[in-house]
Amino acid sequence: RYPGDTKAPNELWAYGPEVQRICTDLIKLRYRLLPYIYTLSGKVTHEHYTPMRLLAFDFAYDQNVLDCKDQFMYGPALLVCPVLEAGATSRSVYLPQGCTWVDFWTGAIYQGGTTITAEPPLDKMPLFVKSGSIIPYYTSVEKNINVDVPLEIHVFGGENASFNLYEDDGETLKYKNGNYSIIPFKWNDRTKEFIVGERIGDYAVKDRDLIIKLKGKDVIKRIKYSGKEIKVILK
Repeated sequence: RYPGDTKAPNELWAYGPEVQRICTDLIKLRYRLLPYIYTLSGKVTHEHYTPMRLLAFDFAYDQNVLDCKDQFMYGPALLVCPVLEAGATSRSVYLPQGCTWVDFWTGAIYQGGTTITAEPPLDKMPLFVKSGSIIPYYTSVEKNINVDVPLEIHVFGGENASFNLYEDDGETLKYKNGNYSIIPFKWNDRTKEFIVGERIGDYAVKDRDLIIKLKGKDVIKRIKYSGKEIKVILK
């Protein structure tokens, strides 16, 4: 959507069927990622967090990231590398040291501290996931905050990981008075144990169906979460 006073159309279909399809798919992805995005927004409100930031925030020990002006981290897990040159079909991507990186779209694994050439199709922005990450997803894209659908928890192994899922009612200002909750997730890469911790806070919802997936492996566990700690083995 174009902001401000402009004559450019805002409707997706105004730019043709291909652009409409691409934008629709990306909007659906955004809706599926809302548990991750909403958690980052909660951290902005309660912790003054910076969700979109230069690589030096996370990889200060890697001098090579100082030259990366067109890549950024979005939250603790996602490395975003947009193609900014009109007509370009590839771009150079630097993957910071200290971890491995997983191509969000293909699952291909790359070593950190390397530069690769990404050749994405028009509908896929180069996007990579840091090893040792946990990303929660909605299983459907019906509305912004939807506690009625199962929650998918994608675990990217290779390192230990943690993620504190933030939830509130998504509609009122009650969160300012403490009416929100945190559900801690922890992953032990050595033992392959995934822990859904006890819910913390005053905002409680009914039992949740969680689908826990270990990415890169054919391992899926389904559990019912009622606010108490649950441990599962993903192997």
